[in-house]
Amino acid sequence: MICLMRHSLIQGTSVLSPVIPLSLVILSAFIIYRKSIEHVYENHPTLYIVAFGLVAAKVTNKLVVAHMTKNEMEYLDSSLVGPAMLFLNQYFNFFIPEYIVLWICLVIISQCHF
Repeated sequence: MICLMRHSLIQGTSVLSPVIPLSLVILSAFIIYRKSIEHVYENHPTLYIVAFGLVAAKVTNKLVVAHMTKNEMEYLDSSLVGPAMLFLNQYFNFFIPEYIVLWICLVIISQCHF
């Protein structure tokens, strides 16, 4: 493991740098699941999994394209706007019902382009 951290890619970034965008998606999904008062994951699991699955797929695709073209990928992606909306809605004490925000999140994610 230590050997992996010392090596770098052609761009000068760490080998472990793809972990950051993927962990943003996974951690935000887990935090939103745990902090949900309306139990949006238990009540609407398909909608929740599709929304966060689309975010993870877009981040993974950008990672693959960045690797194949030998370019750097920005850590923050436009597809992370949806999970950020859910997180901020929870942070500000559920200003809008989570179910509606989850639908808005899904629409925004499905309309994001590369």
